[in-house]
Amino acid sequence: MRVRELLEEMVIASGGNLSMRVIDPEPFSEEEDMATRYGVQTVPLNQGGLQIYFGLVAVQREGSGDGVLPRSFKTLPLIRPDQEQFLEYEVMKLVVNAVNPERPVVGLLTTLEMDGGFNPDTQQPIEPWMVMNMVRQLYEVRRVDTQAERIDEDIDILLLVHPEGLSGRTLYAIDQHIMGGGKALVFLDPHADSLVTRTYGGTLIPAGVSSDLPGLLHEWGVAYDSGLVVTDNRLALQVTVSTGAGSTGRPVPHLSMLGVQRDFFPTDEIITDGLQSVNVSSAGALSPLPDAATQFEPLLQTS
Repeated sequence: MRVRELLEEMVIASGGNLSMRVIDPEPFSEEEDMATRYGVQTVPLNQGGLQIYFGLVAVQREGSGDGVLPRSFKTLPLIRPDQEQFLEYEVMKLVVNAVNPERPVVGLLTTLEMDGGFNPDTQQPIEPWMVMNMVRQLYEVRRVDTQAERIDEDIDILLLVHPEGLSGRTLYAIDQHIMGGGKALVFLDPHADSLVTRTYGGTLIPAGVSSDLPGLLHEWGVAYDSGLVVTDNRLALQVTVSTGAGSTGRPVPHLSMLGVQRDFFPTDEIITDGLQSVNVSSAGALSPLPDAATQFEPLLQTS
């Protein structure tokens, strides 16, 4: 009943753009064949073999006909009661994907080799990060040059990951993309541990481990200092520090290596649902500037 009420509310709110049809497939009926063709899964009710269908199909009405699968449709094979808090999100994603079968375009602007590359030292190709393989399942990915002076208008989401040394023209192009209604995901790091390298003699080479968007964050109402990392005594992870001569000391808390527990991020967000802890190292912090109009919804917080 709660699912039907939610769908009815969405139909009313759509102003005529959505309609709803409830189908109860009887065994060996045309409706059951149709549910199977659309990919709706059955749910067993008892050991006697009684099954029901409890899924959802979003169909773009234009061009569909009786007995023929429409050109554009998306299916939620099974509505799970334990995921009720995310039902509205899943339904809207279903509708959007059915209406817009073409994948949105993600523009990737980064100085990292996260989308693969070539290692001149080993003369071997660099595999893309796992996250990029996942992104490509849902989006078209297009590389954006780190010296770009404009962002293509057909880029739906600009993905900025650890941008270093961007020119004023590139920063201006990013700002124009946002001001024009474009969306962006920005990942900054005051101290990217994974980029710290060593010479053959063991000397650390920390160059290029900090990223920032000079001027832009302030204009967007965001306070961020690329020279500061977060420390937290309560969330500090226990690490073993080498004391030399091959021996190690007792575990001690590392104030900038944090294990953020479930109490410190929202449990009603689909992004953090199911997570029990998140470990971070030398992380930065964001906060709203005084009188900022930007809306903040923290996903991870310190104590």
